[in-house]
Amino acid sequence: MSKKKEKIECDFKLDTPCGGDVEYVKIFGGSCCLPICENHLQEHKEIMTLSANGYDVEEILNQTPEWRKKEYLTLQLSGLVSEDVEL
Repeated sequence: MSKKKEKIECDFKLDTPCGGDVEYVKIFGGSCCLPICENHLQEHKEIMTLSANGYDVEEILNQTPEWRKKEYLTLQLSGLVSEDVEL
């Protein structure tokens, strides 16, 4: 008899729906470990990348997810996105 795997729920609540696989990720400099879905992890990476590139955090959080994605992609096309941004 096989055990049924318990489904992990995403605990990283943003204004967008969850999506993709959920895994435990250390964020905020390793100060906490949360189950986060792929969609929200990507959004968090975008926010952290914008912040690392001089965007004001309050401004970032007041904007729509679409705006953040557009700004992130602009940085990415400019070659300014580093894959090792601290989550």
